[in-house]
Amino acid sequence: MAEGLDPVSEAVSLWVLVPDMWLAFISMALFIAVVVTSLVAVRRRFPYEFWYAVHLLTYAAVATSLPHQFSVGGLFAEGTWQRWYWLAVCIATGAALLHYRVLEPVIATFRHQLTVSRVVQVAPGVVSIEMHGLRLNELAGAGGRFFIWRFLAPGLWWHPHPFSLSAEPLQFDASGRGLLRITIRNLGRGSAQLAGVKPGTKVAVEGPYGIFSTAARSRDRVVMIGAGIGITPLRALLESTPFAPGQATVILRGRSEQELYLGDEILELARNRGATVFHLTGPRSARHTGSWLPDSATDAGHRLADYAPGIADADVYVCGPGAWARNVLEDARAAGVREDQLHYERFDW
Repeated sequence: MAEGLDPVSEAVSLWVLVPDMWLAFISMALFIAVVVTSLVAVRRRFPYEFWYAVHLLTYAAVATSLPHQFSVGGLFAEGTWQRWYWLAVCIATGAALLHYRVLEPVIATFRHQLTVSRVVQVAPGVVSIEMHGLRLNELAGAGGRFFIWRFLAPGLWWHPHPFSLSAEPLQFDASGRGLLRITIRNLGRGSAQLAGVKPGTKVAVEGPYGIFSTAARSRDRVVMIGAGIGITPLRALLESTPFAPGQATVILRGRSEQELYLGDEILELARNRGATVFHLTGPRSARHTGSWLPDSATDAGHRLADYAPGIADADVYVCGPGAWARNVLEDARAAGVREDQLHYERFDW
């Protein structure tokens, strides 16, 4: 405004005359692309792979934003101590990213040498992928936490899959050699391809991640609630999390018994460990949109606290479709469960 220039002319002037400002313009454009494609209404129009590739541009956006700050920014002026301070911070941050996002996954992949052993059908559209590997004792205790899996086969190697373990690693010997398992449902092109993965396929692994684990516990009692494919992480969590007989309640929700995936295994584990299990099947009520229970249970006036007395003093783990899980969480809050006792992770994108 002081120079009497319109925004377009000023932008051209900055691009041409100010050192490294053209990189700053590219950075801004990249940030805008990341934000716009991350809006729910936009990203659901694209395949996950496209959104993920755009999301990775965040690194490029940050990298192209830095040069002009050093060349023309007062905070990074030459001859000042803060220039070297911020330069050290940038280098340390970049090194941390390279270590945890690149180096650690590569090391883990070579350390564990995971290979697909077999693919077992659990139900229509649902399969368990068993993998054998080395030093799996280092992955024990992960419970329902998730890993990023890449199946190193044509058409699959570049696609990262966030799946939780559906069982604790089974160890054959003290060296950690053994088997582990994930259970997936055909919910899209990527997961559908995994149903046909061949035994002998090598697997790259990254993780574990998430709060869906024993480490998040703060109470003696525990309540686990899952629906559909969200039941499978509960099976691993039930296997690994500590509790005394009578202190755990497991609630499995599905439209039919067939949708209670791994329900028989969970029931057997519960019998051995002294946990209470409820199988809640049937459609949700069309009249009560905020309910997560079957129609019959809603009509009878049942709430979460009816299935898990004392839930207000328990850690509550919820895994399932987003809208359904939000209803469960609201019911838990109404029963007196505090926010720090609620453990829920979204897997939709």
